[in-house]
Amino acid sequence: MKDPSKAVEEAPAEFSVKFDTTAGEFTMTCTRDWAPHGADRFYNLVKIGYFDDVSFFRAVKGFVVQFGIHGDPEVNKAWRNANIEPDDVKESNKKGTLTFAQAGRPKEKGKTAETRATQLFINLKDNDRLDGMGFAPLCTVTDGMDVVMKLHTGYGERAGRDQGAITMKGNEYLRKKYPLLDYIKTARLIEGGGDTGDGGGDTGDDADGGDADEQGTDGGAKKETTAPSKDTKAKGDTAAPAPREAKKAAEPPAMK
Repeated sequence: MKDPSKAVEEAPAEFSVKFDTTAGEFTMTCTRDWAPHGADRFYNLVKIGYFDDVSFFRAVKGFVVQFGIHGDPEVNKAWRNANIEPDDVKESNKKGTLTFAQAGRPKEKGKTAETRATQLFINLKDNDRLDGMGFAPLCTVTDGMDVVMKLHTGYGERAGRDQGAITMKGNEYLRKKYPLLDYIKTARLIEGGGDTGDGGGDTGDDADGGDADEQGTDGGAKKETTAPSKDTKAKGDTAAPAPREAKKAAEPPAMK
């Protein structure tokens, strides 16, 4: 879990992941060709049980839900700089797609930024504008989207702005300050109908034209984001103005 260099297996051409969360279960199917580097990283994170007991710390109604900051600060420290290579943006950020959050602007048009590590977000609506900002989908929810839509969004961007504190203090901090957040209980690869897995126990402006590359820094943690959501005022992680990944923590522009 604390050695990213060992989690480098190439993902299958297509694979599915079942999430058991505090709000219910949902399943997504991933296509490696959509974003090979992102798919490989996500596949390996699921395989080692990285997402077990991980929060949906940034949940913005009508925009995105973001996750990927581990509940153990020591694990976050190990993965902090484990960025993956850029991918071409081949698919659109439609409702139900899964995309890596990132910090900073892509160096090349049509590609992702070089700051993707562990944070991802699920689009709660069609967020096509994120396509041009360098956010590359790799999976799509195939069952249980109603569960995804039920994930608690009452805190809006508030918890998303705390990526640095979340990264350094983990779930103990989150559960105390944001007790209503939903969590992933387990995320497992589905093969031949069975669940497999080793187990394991960032942003800028407003959602209608925000910058997905703004990255703040909180206590040294890297923020990943999508673009900022409409209620985002602080710089940090977001998806489009809501997903990002933190050198602080990460989130899509409000929406690693």
